Amino acid sequence: DSVGEEEVDEGERESRGSRGEREDLPVPGLCGFRNEGNTCFVNSSIQCLVHCPKVAFEFHKDYDSPLAKRFGEVVQNMWNPRNKVLSNGQIIQWMREKHKNQFVKGSEHDAQEFIRTFLEDIEIELHMNSDELVREAFSGEWLSIISCKKCGHESNTREIFYDIPLSIPNPRDTSQALMLETSLQHFLSPEDLSSQYKCAKCTLSTCQRRFQITKNPNLLVFCIKRFQSSPTSSSTNSYSATKLHHSIDFPFSNLYINHFSPHQSLQSKSNSKSKPKPTPKPQISNEYYHLIGVICHIGESLSTGHYIAYCLQQNSPKSDLTNPNSNLGEWYKFNDSYVSSLSPSSNIPAIISRDEPYILFYEKTPKIPPDQKSNDDQKLNEAKEEEEVEEEVNVEEEKDAGREEREEEERRERREKEMREIEEEERESMDIE
Repeated sequence: DSVGEEEVDEGERESRGSRGEREDLPVPGLCGFRNEGNTCFVNSSIQCLVHCPKVAFEFHKDYDSPLAKRFGEVVQNMWNPRNKVLSNGQIIQWMREKHKNQFVKGSEHDAQEFIRTFLEDIEIELHMNSDELVREAFSGEWLSIISCKKCGHESNTREIFYDIPLSIPNPRDTSQALMLETSLQHFLSPEDLSSQYKCAKCTLSTCQRRFQITKNPNLLVFCIKRFQSSPTSSSTNSYSATKLHHSIDFPFSNLYINHFSPHQSLQSKSNSKSKPKPTPKPQISNEYYHLIGVICHIGESLSTGHYIAYCLQQNSPKSDLTNPNSNLGEWYKFNDSYVSSLSPSSNIPAIISRDEPYILFYEKTPKIPPDQKSNDDQKLNEAKEEEEVEEEVNVEEEKDAGREEREEEERRERREKEMREIEEEERESMDIE
C-alpha cells in the first residue's frame, strides 16, 4: 500500500503541489486523503461513498451519533474549496475501536468488507433516530427462490441486499474480457444446491436456488469477486486469497437490469399434479443506471495490494448519459492524497479498466435515454408476452387437471355401478335358490 510518484498517463491531467496533493482544482469535493499506514482501502471507499450525490447532500447536515457525525464532518470539509488534503483518522479510529479484530492497524484490509461494515454501523445509528437514509439509498430487495426439480415444490424468502457479488464464471480463461451483464446473468441463473439440502416436500436432494430482483436500489453496487481461496500448504491446511486479473467490460450508462430477472417460475412441469405456488412478479419499470464511482485494486493479493478510486464529479445540471465523456460531470482519479482529472477526450473506460475494477457504484437515472426507449418498449412487450404465455400455460394446466379429475370421477362411478350390479345379481341368485 505504498504511494509513490507515478508516471502521468496520456489523457490524465495531473494537478499536484510540492507534496503531490491537489492544486488549483476549483470544484468542491476534490480532496485527497492521507495514507495513515495501509489505509488506502478506507480512503478509496470514502471517496466513492461521498461522490454518491444523495449521500453527499444528506451528510451536509449535522448528526449527533458518533460515526455519522464523523462522516458528516469529512463530507463538509471535502466541500470546502480551501481544503486539498484531509484525514480519515477519526473514522478509522472509531471503526477500529468498535471492531477490534476486524481492521487491525498497519494491515491492509478488504474495501468491500469496510464498506459493508461502515454502512451497517451508520444505518444502526440513524435507525435509532428514525432516519432510513442508508436503506433508502443503498438497499434493494430480491427473492431467494428454492425449487425442487423433481416435485416442483417452491419456497421463497424475501431478502434485502446492499450490493451484488459477481463471480468470474471461467477463472482460468483470461483471453476475453468479462461482460458485467454476463456475470450478472450468471449470478441470477439457477444454481444446484448441495446434496445436504433436501426438499421440504419430497425430501430428495434435487433443489435449485436462484435470485430474482424485485426492488431496484437507488444506488446499485457491484463487487467483482476477484479473490479466491487457494491452499498454500496441504500439511497445515492454510489458505491464501489469490487474485484474478481478468479484465471487466462494464457500461458507463444505460445499464438496465430488469430484464435479467425472469418472470416465469422455475418449478418443474414434470409429472407433479400439485398446482404450483405462483412466484411474485418483480417490478417492471423504466429504470436505468449510470456509473458514478469505481474502486480498483492494484496488486496480487488482499494483503499486498493498493486501492484507488475513480469518481464522477457531477457538477453539471445537464444529463447527457449516452457516453462516459458526457457533460454530466468530470471523472477524477483519487490515489490517497493525489487527485487528478481525466481528460474528456481520452479513453476513460480503458484507463479505469486497466487498473482492474473491484467495486462499481451505479446511480439510478431518473429518465429514459431517447436512444434506448425503443429497446425498453421491446423489453416490456417481451415481458408482457411472457406473462400471457404463462397465463395460457396455467389455464391449460388447470383444464388438464379438471379433465383428469372428471375422468377419474367417471371411472369411479362406473366401478361403483358395476359393483352394485354384481351385488344385485348375487342377491337375485340367492332368492331363486
